[in-house]
Amino acid sequence: MEKFYDKDRDYKDEKEKREKLQKELDKLKNEILRENKKNADENLQQKETEKKLKVEIARLEEKSKNDDARLIEAKKETEDTKNELTKREEELKLVRAEKENQIGRLEIKLDEKSVKIQGLTGQLANLQIESNNKDNEIKEKNDELLRKDEEIKRLKNRAGQTYEELLEERLRSKEERLGFFTTELSFDQEQVRSLRRYYERIIEARKNYNRVNIETHEDNIARVSNEIRQGEFGERNIQKLCRKCEKIAKLRVELNEIRQQQFEARQEVPINH
Repeated sequence: MEKFYDKDRDYKDEKEKREKLQKELDKLKNEILRENKKNADENLQQKETEKKLKVEIARLEEKSKNDDARLIEAKKETEDTKNELTKREEELKLVRAEKENQIGRLEIKLDEKSVKIQGLTGQLANLQIESNNKDNEIKEKNDELLRKDEEIKRLKNRAGQTYEELLEERLRSKEERLGFFTTELSFDQEQVRSLRRYYERIIEARKNYNRVNIETHEDNIARVSNEIRQGEFGERNIQKLCRKCEKIAKLRVELNEIRQQQFEARQEVPINH
């Protein structure tokens, strides 16, 4: 009986052990299943992730290819643009050089035309001066004819005049004509008086053979003449002024000599008591 009881208790213990082992086995299986399911899910997720990554990598690679293609195209366009700019710059240099040459040729032509214009202006001025001189010459000849007519009339009326009186008349006439001439052309009267005075002195110096005074008054006459030339009177009118001053100076010197001779003659006449 005790043996049976021991066997039954052993059987129960064995059964409990088996059940316990079975539970642990089932638990382990469930854990394995869960772990497998978890691993499967993770693998599936990993595959999905890998798939997405492959798609993204493919997209990025395609984009990179497209970017590379666009970069190559941009580089090509940039190079073409640079070449075009270089070509345009060379064309602009040629155009600029041609324009500068044209401007240079135009400037030379303008200078030549300016020189021609200046030459023509000078010729026109000379022609105007010649025309004025001719007009003055014609006027002078007419005035001279009138003066000669008046001189003839005066000579007819002065048959009984002395030589001194004739000189005085001629002197007054020439001084009047000189006054009209210098006033008409607006000569400086102080310069005219200086010129007359130096002509008188040089005539007196020549009569006395005084070389020093001759040279001094020649220099004075040249100086005053050059001062007069600073004005716009024309060389012909200045020479005419000098001739008139010289003629008046000769008359004055001659008249002074006559008066001096008359004075000395009166001094020599004895006084009657």
